[in-house]
Amino acid sequence: MPVCIKCQSQFEITPDDRELLEKLTPAIGTMKFPIPDPKFCPDCRSQRRLSFRNERSLYYRQCDLCQKKIMSMYQPDKQPDGNKYPVYCLDCFWSDKWSGEDYAMDVDLNKPFMEQLDLMHKQVPRIALSVGVTNENCDYNNYMQFCKDCYLSFVTYYSENVLYSYWVHNSKDSIDCGFCNRCELCKHCLDCSLCYDCLSVLNSENSDNCFFSSNLSGCSYCFLCTGLVKKQYYILNKPYSKQEYEAEIQKYNFGSYSDFDKARKRLITELLPARIVRNVRQVNCENCTGDQLVNCSNCYNCYDTFDSQDCRYSNIGGGGKDSMDTIGGEFEFCYDSVNVGSASRNLFWSFMVVSSNDIYYSNQCYNSSDLFGCISLRHKQCYILNKHYEKEKHKELTQKLIQNMESNSEWGEFPESLSPFGYNETSAADHFDLDKKTALELNFHWSDYEHPAPKVEKIIPKEKMDVIGDISKVPDEILKWAIECEITGKLFRIIPQELKFYRKNNLPIPRRCPDQRYKERFSLRNPRHLWDRQCQKCGVDVKTAYSEKRQETVYCEKCYLGAIY
Repeated sequence: MPVCIKCQSQFEITPDDRELLEKLTPAIGTMKFPIPDPKFCPDCRSQRRLSFRNERSLYYRQCDLCQKKIMSMYQPDKQPDGNKYPVYCLDCFWSDKWSGEDYAMDVDLNKPFMEQLDLMHKQVPRIALSVGVTNENCDYNNYMQFCKDCYLSFVTYYSENVLYSYWVHNSKDSIDCGFCNRCELCKHCLDCSLCYDCLSVLNSENSDNCFFSSNLSGCSYCFLCTGLVKKQYYILNKPYSKQEYEAEIQKYNFGSYSDFDKARKRLITELLPARIVRNVRQVNCENCTGDQLVNCSNCYNCYDTFDSQDCRYSNIGGGGKDSMDTIGGEFEFCYDSVNVGSASRNLFWSFMVVSSNDIYYSNQCYNSSDLFGCISLRHKQCYILNKHYEKEKHKELTQKLIQNMESNSEWGEFPESLSPFGYNETSAADHFDLDKKTALELNFHWSDYEHPAPKVEKIIPKEKMDVIGDISKVPDEILKWAIECEITGKLFRIIPQELKFYRKNNLPIPRRCPDQRYKERFSLRNPRHLWDRQCQKCGVDVKTAYSEKRQETVYCEKCYLGAIY
């Protein structure tokens, strides 16, 4: 078996991997250019892709065209990659005031292509945020489309009034949620779908008015419960009458931080480790391996993926087909690319490419085709390094360029150094924790940027938070104050929209900053990795997202369904 050149672990390139790689082989005219065997293991390939994806690190800066103050995923000064290139607001980026062709370069077949591509990366303007023009009142978000009145929410689509959340779709009036779809009035929920008015509920669907619970399906009015199906008025998995249940719930005031925190800790430290779980979560899937899959077929080692088929080693997205090592949605025949999709086809070693076909080594290109090494092009065809060529000349030059890349082992490489972001700014840090020294040794960048402290009338130290420990005691003046995070010491503020939500839903003011709350939610999810184990009931061999060090009782799908129904 090959050895990963980064982590030195052995990994397998399966016959199915090779079959798909053969299917993905790019053809330029009559010439085919086989994709080299991966040199990195699946985990290191995933880490590299995620290092191109800055979702949550936002900065104030000026648009380099109109000089307007904007929010951006790029720092206001020199970037972690050492460059200072132009960043444009959405209006300027999509305007006719400039063109990516202004930065065109001639291809030099006597120089390494990566050197030329790196030079392009240092010059061409970037779009400030990866958001659509379809949002309304959503200035402080990233990776968002078709949303309204959202704040500090990321990878969020078709949603309204969603605050401090991540990967939320088709939802509204929710706060501090993650990986939720079609949810409403949900608070501190994770991996939920079709849930209504739930508080601190995990891994559940089709449930309403449930609190501090996990693994529910079709349930209502459940408190501190796990593994229930179509149950109503349960506490600690025991049935109550409606009157008894309501009397017990009245003993708790979830607007009090003390009561909220006790229930939350009980869920995490007592109930979650003691629950029965199925080896992986797959819904309506056929012949798949991986976790958190919905409506997929023939997907191998994929995670957080839906509506996909014949994909391998892909995560975060849906609607993929016949692709490998990808992040994105609605694409086919794509390889080793990040943030791509919207009816795209034949994308290779590219990131932030939308509605495009036959794209190689390109970045932030839209509605285009036949691009090689291009950045920030729109509605273009037959370009190399942002320079246009007639179709036959483009084909001939592309063939020569790839042949040169094959001769010096550049073909098939997608170096981390092309990412403009610091490793600690990106999603890679969520899944593969590294310190600065190690990240730099592995050829990633690192961000040392420190946000300025907010200018406020007053700072509430963490030791004094009990004074406003109940939402009924919180004055309007808190909007002019900053709160010291009890874990990180960072200062954070409460916004009017947020305070209104807490009061309306009887929730306490948080004592931890948004980044810390996100980190803690994320830690409750399984890693994107599978282990070989045995079902702890029938003994059958299973692949599972729960390692042997975990305390949960792991069942195969058949035994799990038999236990909860």
